[in-house]
This record gives sequence, structure tokens and C-alpha cells, in this order.
Amino acid sequence: MDTPAAAPHLELSVANFGPIAEGRIELRPLTVFVGPSNTGKSYLAVLIYALHKAFSAYGNGISHGRGRFGWRAPAYSPANKPTDGDAAELVDWGNHALAETDIFGYRGRRRFQRGVLEPVEIPEPVASLIRADISASALPGELLDDEITRCFGTEQVGDLSSYPSGGSARFTVSGKVSENGGHRSSWEYEGAVSGQTVVAKASVADDLPLQITHPVRLPRYAIAPPTADDSPEMRHRQAADLLEVLSDAVIAGLVGPLNRAAYYLPADRSGVMHSHRVVVRALIANATRGGIRHQASLPTLSGVLGDFLDGLIDMTKERRFSRGPGSGLATSLENDLLKGRIKVRRENIVDYPSFVYRPKDWERDLQLMHSSSMVSELAPVALYLRYVVEQGDTLII
Repeated sequence: MDTPAAAPHLELSVANFGPIAEGRIELRPLTVFVGPSNTGKSYLAVLIYALHKAFSAYGNGISHGRGRFGWRAPAYSPANKPTDGDAAELVDWGNHALAETDIFGYRGRRRFQRGVLEPVEIPEPVASLIRADISASALPGELLDDEITRCFGTEQVGDLSSYPSGGSARFTVSGKVSENGGHRSSWEYEGAVSGQTVVAKASVADDLPLQITHPVRLPRYAIAPPTADDSPEMRHRQAADLLEVLSDAVIAGLVGPLNRAAYYLPADRSGVMHSHRVVVRALIANATRGGIRHQASLPTLSGVLGDFLDGLIDMTKERRFSRGPGSGLATSLENDLLKGRIKVRRENIVDYPSFVYRPKDWERDLQLMHSSSMVSELAPVALYLRYVVEQGDTLII
């Protein structure tokens, strides 16, 4: 994970999660799991991927009405309703401060370029409202529940609870800030399996300064100055809608690299590289076969395998863009280890790719299935580095 210098120190704790009775890791720019088989390395890697998929859905370009990370608190409810004074202060700050930047309402003067945005500092009275909103909101964790079951390929999240202990699975993602030579928790997002669903809750330290660091789109009415014709209910609705999006934007910054895209290269990727064309052609044939026939029970793919297969199919589309910042790493990998070049060719199917390997000093290409196992295993790494992964994204191998 590539994290900016100001990003919080991230920590992930799990308990009763698959074969993991209890564990805690730090998420660094380079994190390596080493250990015997069947000790939970892949379980933990897939969980990190699922967290990325859930948080990144809202981390870039949050739009009003999409709901916050995995939960959807009512925008106008007694528990979430600002007081008259809070509502007026919130909207006034939004109109005067946020209207200056184009991350709100497309009408501002402060511009961000190449994804870099000058942070918007949130004053303490507004920050206290955001902290309370994050902590008091109902958190069913529906989005995270869906991503975990999809990525693991299970019917329900309860299947991931530890069998030996029989306890409920739990995980906590927390941000740590440096203080007096150590670290203290600045925020936490905790998920626990209750029955067959994930129940989540979040908390933010009372003394943590808050800021907005990610582009956010917001309807202009939410930061429009109140008028004499506005009803009290309309003003509260305006403030509550603004508060919801501010809470989303704050969490997008707090979770750091978890709101960026992640890519998972599964352990059996070489087999997928060999057979992906057969799988897709079978799906096409099955989808176009007419008439009444017996519906065979087809096995499902886990989300990590499905996403990897989808990434291979889209590889030609990705190649229409300029090569990514990892292109130099891909070239070094090919020169130093593979002793050849991994190439992408278009098939007869429009924009559908095939992958070949050309050894150094050869004048013809080899299909990956005819190359060595090392080439097949490392080919996706080279391709993702060259065409897919951007700086700041997470690549899980």
C-alpha cells in the first residue's frame, strides 16, 4: 500500500475468522505474510481485498445519496437532526468555506489537479457534529457484508466464523497517530458477525482534527444560504444532507489507502490464465443456447477469481490508456526473471485478449500454456503492473 506521509498508521485485528483464532497486523506499503499452510494468510488477504472493495466504492468522488461506507443512516431523523443553532452554523460554514472549492457544487475557485487537492480544514464546532454523526449512525454494514461473502464465495458471512472455537468472527480496522514515541487510536471501524450478517460501528477520537482531502459532489442546495422563505424543516433537511456527505468525505480521508483500488492475483492464477478463453466461450455458448433444457447446477466463482477473470477480459480496454507508473517494474521483472516479454494480443472476439510469451532473442510467440510455470505465475504480475495498477493502489499477490 502506498500511503501519503500524513496518512494514519493502519492496523487490522481479527478474531475467530476462519482458521485465525486471533491476530493483528500493520498495513504497510509492503506487507508480507509468511507462515505454514492453512494458518489464515489467504483469509486475511481476501479480507483486506474485501475492505478495499467496500471502502473504495465511496472513497473517490462520493455523491450525495449513495450512502456512507456500508451503512445508510436516515438523512433526516430525530437521532440525526441538528439543533437550530447547529444547522445554521453548519450551512453557513458550508456556504462560505466549501463554496470556494470545486469539490462541492462545481462552482468553486480552488482547483485540484491530478488527484491532488488542498485539504479543507473543518472547524471544531462542525467537526464535533461529524464525529457524533459517525458514531451515532445505524451501521448494518450491508455493503461490507456483500463484499465479504462475494470475495470469499460463501453463501453467508457466518460461514467464515472459526470452526474450532465456534465464536463469532470479528475484525477491527483502526487508524493510529504517533504520540510520545508510540501510537494511539484516532478512529476505529469494527465489524462483528451477528447471526449471518455483519454488524458494524465506527468511532472517531474527540480530539482528532478533521479535514476533507477527497473530491466530493454535493447538490448546490445543500450549501445555499438560507432565505426568509425556507421552513425550519427545510433548513434541517439541508443541514442533515450536508452533514451526511461531510461524514462520508471525512471517513474517506481517515481510511487512507483503503479507499483506493485494489487488485487480487489469486494463487491459482496460472490455471485461469490458461483456461480463461475456454470459460468465456462456454459462458457465451450456454447463454445463447435456445430451447427448454435441464438447468445444470453450475459452481460459482469466488469474488477474487471472478474479479481476476474480469480484469483479464478488460486488459485490452486498459491498454488503450498510457502505461501506468509500474511499467518500469514490469520491464525489470521480464528482463531479470522471465528472460522475455509478456504480450497481449486481440482475439477475433472484439477487444478480447489473449496472452503470449516471447523469450528473449526469439522471433515467435509462445502461448502461456506452453511456457514454464514461473512465466505463467508471474505473467499477470507484469501485466497488472504495466497496464492496470496506478500509484497508490494495492496489489495483493
